[in-house]
Amino acid sequence: MRARCLFGVAFVLAVALCWPALRGDAGPRPLDDRSLAALAEVEQRQAALAEAEKELARRRAELADLEKEIDARLAKLEALRKEVEAKVAYIQGLDVRDREFRNLVKIYSAMSATKLAPILDRLDDPQVAKILRAMKTDAVAKILPKLDQDKAVRVSRLLGLLDAATASPGKP
Repeated sequence: MRARCLFGVAFVLAVALCWPALRGDAGPRPLDDRSLAALAEVEQRQAALAEAEKELARRRAELADLEKEIDARLAKLEALRKEVEAKVAYIQGLDVRDREFRNLVKIYSAMSATKLAPILDRLDDPQVAKILRAMKTDAVAKILPKLDQDKAVRVSRLLGLLDAATASPGKP
Protein backbone atom coordinates (compact mmCIF):
# COMPACT_ATOMS: atom_id res chain seq x y z
CA MET A 1 0.00 0.00 0.00
CA ARG A 2 2.80 2.42 0.89
CA ALA A 3 4.61 1.48 -2.29
CA ARG A 4 1.61 2.57 -4.34
CA CYS A 5 1.43 5.88 -2.50
CA LEU A 6 5.13 6.53 -3.02
CA PHE A 7 4.81 5.56 -6.64
CA GLY A 8 1.89 7.95 -6.96
CA VAL A 9 3.90 10.78 -5.41
CA ALA A 10 6.80 10.05 -7.76
CA PHE A 11 4.43 10.00 -10.71
CA VAL A 12 2.81 13.31 -9.77
CA LEU A 13 6.25 14.85 -9.27
CA ALA A 14 7.41 13.58 -12.68
CA VAL A 15 4.27 14.87 -14.39
CA ALA A 16 4.67 18.25 -12.70
CA LEU A 17 8.23 18.49 -13.88
CA CYS A 18 7.39 17.43 -17.40
CA TRP A 19 4.14 19.43 -17.69
CA PRO A 20 5.57 22.23 -19.72
CA ALA A 21 6.91 19.77 -22.28
CA LEU A 22 3.60 17.99 -22.45
CA ARG A 23 1.75 21.22 -23.12
CA GLY A 24 4.11 22.05 -25.95
CA ASP A 25 5.99 24.74 -24.07
CA ALA A 26 9.70 25.02 -24.17
CA GLY A 27 11.77 21.85 -23.85
CA PRO A 28 12.17 19.93 -20.65
CA ARG A 29 13.40 21.86 -17.72
CA PRO A 30 16.35 20.54 -15.95
CA LEU A 31 15.60 19.25 -12.46
CA ASP A 32 16.72 21.52 -9.70
CA ASP A 33 18.56 20.23 -6.63
CA ARG A 34 15.43 20.18 -4.53
CA SER A 35 13.53 18.07 -7.06
CA LEU A 36 16.45 15.70 -7.44
CA ALA A 37 16.68 15.31 -3.66
CA ALA A 38 12.93 14.63 -3.44
CA LEU A 39 13.16 12.06 -6.23
CA ALA A 40 16.14 10.38 -4.53
CA GLU A 41 14.24 10.29 -1.25
CA VAL A 42 11.23 8.71 -2.94
CA GLU A 43 13.47 6.06 -4.50
CA GLN A 44 15.08 5.36 -1.11
CA ARG A 45 11.68 5.01 0.50
CA GLN A 46 10.56 2.67 -2.28
CA ALA A 47 13.66 0.53 -1.74
CA ALA A 48 13.12 0.52 2.04
CA LEU A 49 9.47 -0.32 1.55
CA ALA A 50 10.34 -3.20 -0.80
CA GLU A 51 12.80 -4.52 1.80
CA ALA A 52 10.19 -4.19 4.54
CA GLU A 53 7.67 -6.08 2.41
CA LYS A 54 10.20 -8.91 1.90
CA GLU A 55 10.79 -9.06 5.66
CA LEU A 56 7.05 -9.09 6.29
CA ALA A 57 6.59 -11.95 3.80
CA ARG A 58 9.41 -13.90 5.51
CA ARG A 59 7.81 -13.36 8.91
CA ARG A 60 4.40 -14.40 7.62
CA ALA A 61 5.90 -17.63 6.31
CA GLU A 62 7.64 -18.17 9.65
CA LEU A 63 4.38 -17.52 11.48
CA ALA A 64 2.54 -20.00 9.24
CA ASP A 65 5.19 -22.64 10.03
CA LEU A 66 4.83 -21.96 13.75
CA GLU A 67 1.04 -22.22 13.50
CA LYS A 68 1.39 -25.62 11.80
CA GLU A 69 3.76 -26.78 14.54
CA ILE A 70 1.38 -25.56 17.25
CA ASP A 71 -1.55 -27.31 15.55
CA ALA A 72 0.45 -30.55 15.40
CA ARG A 73 1.35 -30.28 19.08
CA LEU A 74 -2.27 -29.54 20.00
CA ALA A 75 -3.37 -32.61 18.05
CA LYS A 76 -0.82 -34.73 19.95
CA LEU A 77 -2.00 -33.27 23.26
CA GLU A 78 -5.61 -34.00 22.36
CA ALA A 79 -4.71 -37.60 21.50
CA LEU A 80 -2.88 -37.95 24.82
CA ARG A 81 -5.84 -36.45 26.68
CA LYS A 82 -8.18 -38.98 25.09
CA GLU A 83 -5.78 -41.81 25.92
CA VAL A 84 -5.55 -40.70 29.56
CA GLU A 85 -9.33 -40.39 29.79
CA ALA A 86 -9.72 -43.90 28.39
CA LYS A 87 -7.22 -45.28 30.90
CA VAL A 88 -8.94 -43.48 33.77
CA ALA A 89 -12.29 -44.90 32.69
CA TYR A 90 -10.73 -48.37 32.47
CA ILE A 91 -9.22 -48.05 35.95
CA GLN A 92 -12.50 -46.78 37.36
CA GLY A 93 -14.20 -49.79 35.76
CA LEU A 94 -11.63 -52.07 37.39
CA ASP A 95 -12.33 -50.44 40.74
CA VAL A 96 -16.07 -51.12 40.33
CA ARG A 97 -15.42 -54.74 39.31
CA ASP A 98 -13.00 -55.11 42.22
CA ARG A 99 -15.63 -53.83 44.67
CA GLU A 100 -18.20 -56.17 43.16
CA PHE A 101 -15.78 -59.10 43.49
CA ARG A 102 -15.02 -58.22 47.14
CA ASN A 103 -18.78 -58.09 47.83
CA LEU A 104 -19.19 -61.52 46.22
CA VAL A 105 -16.36 -62.90 48.39
CA LYS A 106 -18.05 -61.45 51.49
CA ILE A 107 -21.32 -63.13 50.51
CA TYR A 108 -19.60 -66.47 49.85
CA SER A 109 -17.66 -66.17 53.11
CA ALA A 110 -20.92 -65.72 55.01
CA MET A 111 -22.38 -68.90 53.47
CA SER A 112 -21.86 -72.35 54.96
CA ALA A 113 -19.36 -74.62 53.19
CA THR A 114 -22.14 -77.14 52.49
CA LYS A 115 -24.23 -74.56 50.61
CA LEU A 116 -21.27 -72.90 48.86
CA ALA A 117 -19.60 -76.07 47.53
CA PRO A 118 -22.32 -76.91 44.95
CA ILE A 119 -22.12 -73.34 43.61
CA LEU A 120 -18.34 -73.45 43.30
CA ASP A 121 -18.53 -76.88 41.63
CA ARG A 122 -20.40 -75.24 38.75
CA LEU A 123 -17.84 -72.44 38.23
CA ASP A 124 -14.63 -72.68 36.19
CA ASP A 125 -11.54 -73.76 38.12
CA PRO A 126 -9.69 -70.41 37.69
CA GLN A 127 -12.75 -68.54 38.96
CA VAL A 128 -13.01 -70.80 42.00
CA ALA A 129 -9.28 -70.40 42.69
CA LYS A 130 -9.62 -66.60 42.50
CA ILE A 131 -12.55 -66.63 44.92
CA LEU A 132 -10.83 -68.98 47.37
CA ARG A 133 -7.63 -66.87 47.27
CA ALA A 134 -9.67 -63.91 48.43
CA MET A 135 -11.20 -65.81 51.32
CA LYS A 136 -9.68 -66.51 54.72
CA THR A 137 -7.69 -69.71 55.09
CA ASP A 138 -10.00 -71.28 57.68
CA ALA A 139 -13.00 -70.77 55.37
CA VAL A 140 -11.12 -72.33 52.44
CA ALA A 141 -10.20 -75.28 54.67
CA LYS A 142 -13.91 -75.90 55.32
CA ILE A 143 -14.94 -75.50 51.66
CA LEU A 144 -12.32 -77.62 49.84
CA PRO A 145 -13.48 -80.96 51.36
CA LYS A 146 -17.06 -80.19 50.31
CA LEU A 147 -16.11 -79.68 46.63
CA ASP A 148 -16.13 -82.47 44.08
CA GLN A 149 -12.88 -84.40 44.70
CA ASP A 150 -11.42 -83.86 41.19
CA LYS A 151 -12.32 -80.18 41.25
CA ALA A 152 -10.77 -79.78 44.70
CA VAL A 153 -7.50 -81.22 43.38
CA ARG A 154 -7.50 -78.99 40.28
CA VAL A 155 -8.34 -75.89 42.31
CA SER A 156 -5.69 -76.79 44.91
CA ARG A 157 -3.12 -76.91 42.12
CA LEU A 158 -4.25 -73.51 40.91
CA LEU A 159 -4.00 -72.18 44.44
CA GLY A 160 -0.47 -73.52 44.67
CA LEU A 161 -1.39 -75.83 47.55
CA LEU A 162 -0.29 -78.88 45.55
CA ASP A 163 2.35 -79.24 42.94
CA ALA A 164 2.22 -81.83 40.17
CA ALA A 165 4.63 -84.22 41.96
CA THR A 166 2.61 -84.26 45.19
CA ALA A 167 -0.72 -84.80 43.40
CA SER A 168 0.48 -87.90 41.56
CA PRO A 169 3.11 -89.69 43.71
CA GLY A 170 3.87 -92.54 41.28
CA LYS A 171 4.66 -90.33 38.28
CA PRO A 172 7.92 -88.41 37.71
